[in-house]
Amino acid sequence: MNREFDPNEAAAEEAAGREALDEYARDVIDEFMRERSPRARVFVSCGQREGVEAETAAKIGEVLQRLGFDFYIAAREASLTGLKENVYRQLEESEYILFVDFRRDQLANKEVYRGSLFSHQELALAAYLGLDWLPFQQSGVERNGIMAFIQSNVTIFSDPLQLPEMVEQQVTAKGWSPYWKNGLSFTRDSSEYDDATDQAGNTGRFFHASIRNLHRRRLAHDCVAYVERIRDLRTGALLPVRAVELAWAGYGHPAATIIAGADRDLDLGHIYHQQPDTLMFNTFTTSTHFMPPVKGPGDFDISYVVVPDNLPPVRATCRVTLSTDLGSTSLRQLPPEKPA
Repeated sequence: MNREFDPNEAAAEEAAGREALDEYARDVIDEFMRERSPRARVFVSCGQREGVEAETAAKIGEVLQRLGFDFYIAAREASLTGLKENVYRQLEESEYILFVDFRRDQLANKEVYRGSLFSHQELALAAYLGLDWLPFQQSGVERNGIMAFIQSNVTIFSDPLQLPEMVEQQVTAKGWSPYWKNGLSFTRDSSEYDDATDQAGNTGRFFHASIRNLHRRRLAHDCVAYVERIRDLRTGALLPVRAVELAWAGYGHPAATIIAGADRDLDLGHIYHQQPDTLMFNTFTTSTHFMPPVKGPGDFDISYVVVPDNLPPVRATCRVTLSTDLGSTSLRQLPPEKPA
């Protein structure tokens, strides 16, 4: 028996389908933005004793993730190597620090408790690095060490289980934003190039990378760029490289300033149409002896570094394919290597 057509039911099904499609589209866009947009990192410095402290730290991480931040909950390292490779490196790569001072032992002949020694050390390093910070201190903890010298409003809490909600309120009230990074980005569009003819009538093809300042306020001062390494993939051998400054596109000085949120094009190298199997560099040197051309045909991995005066350096590796056929010559960026 055929079912009668119900326009209201059909409209409801269509609306449900559109809602499901819209939800899917939002999820796809959110994933796209998560993968491609920079995210500020919050270094969470707090005690992690089993039980309430560990549970609170995990919930703070969930709050920060929901607000759009990357986060790192500082582990307690038992060696200088662990401190250097984990805690110090994570602090250097963070934009904010969230400092939580849990109670420890009660001080002799006093009604107060000492705080966490490790957290105070991390706070001192964060102050040296100039990170924005939010301090939380459990009631009854004596305010000493670096906390006694830093002028800041400290949020006092009694019950650690209330802390995640307090963190969310304070992060929002202080205007912390997840949409920036304390550094630069290096982006090479593999389809990009400029063809230009010099005064001698030679036509060259120039390859560039976009260097973007991800900081939301600070200028990137005196950015200079270098080739760090060139590997011939035909043999695996490293070609000789010297520290010679690369040129910025359309700019006649080796050191460039990039304003907050803006980008500049870096000249990665060029080939001449009549000799497409040889890559040359536009550098600030009086002799090609200091930066000889890369001669193909073949594939080569070239590692670049851009060093600002006041921000961390950014590194990237590009693979150049050199061929006697101009159309087969290309320069593309490789994915970053995962840290060991």
